[in-house]
Amino acid sequence: MQYFLNGGRDERGVLRHPAALALYQRLQVKRLLIIPYAVVEDEWQRLWHESGDMFRTPNLEIKSLSTYDTNLQDIAERIAWADFIYLTGGSQKTLLRRLNELGTSELLLGAVKGNDFKLIGGGSAGAMVMGSECLVGRDEVSEVIPGSGILDGMIIDSHFSNRNRESRLTAILNKKQSLTGIGIDENTGLVLDEQAQVSEVFGDGAVSIYKGNDKKIYDSNT
Repeated sequence: MQYFLNGGRDERGVLRHPAALALYQRLQVKRLLIIPYAVVEDEWQRLWHESGDMFRTPNLEIKSLSTYDTNLQDIAERIAWADFIYLTGGSQKTLLRRLNELGTSELLLGAVKGNDFKLIGGGSAGAMVMGSECLVGRDEVSEVIPGSGILDGMIIDSHFSNRNRESRLTAILNKKQSLTGIGIDENTGLVLDEQAQVSEVFGDGAVSIYKGNDKKIYDSNT
């Protein structure tokens, strides 16, 4: 199983990038499950529930799993069906709350530990919740809350250089030195391999990785 993190803004553009399409082909991904829990507006919830057209990509069968899907067995069956899970952007706090309230978080984490997927990822808030801990706040950090734990030992920030978020991420890493921090620019995709090591970066921006004491250990610009 590999991980696909999207820095946000044009999520669909990153998902449709030639490098992303090559990734799906290489991993033989066939079934994409979109989880748009981070979206607050009821209109958007309805759109995601009814159609996968927003993220339509060649040779992928697409389903969605929204807050309208509340039956735990149905959620489990939809997760078991997928070989690619994608959490969309929006509010990371809302996304985590809904993942926990609906029981989806436990099912996802179990499937991740069982290596049941070929690919799992998210964009903006969807990427940010994948770490052990999650930043909340658009500009300044209002709080740090437990993440999904899909990427254990990591904390992830999106829209990174575009919103000048380096200082807020490194400030947290100075306090939580056991964590590895990942900053992903907008319109940028990051693929991590089975060992959660950088496999590929593509798109308009860059990816920066820091170790606990805020020392930068990877910069895709160099």
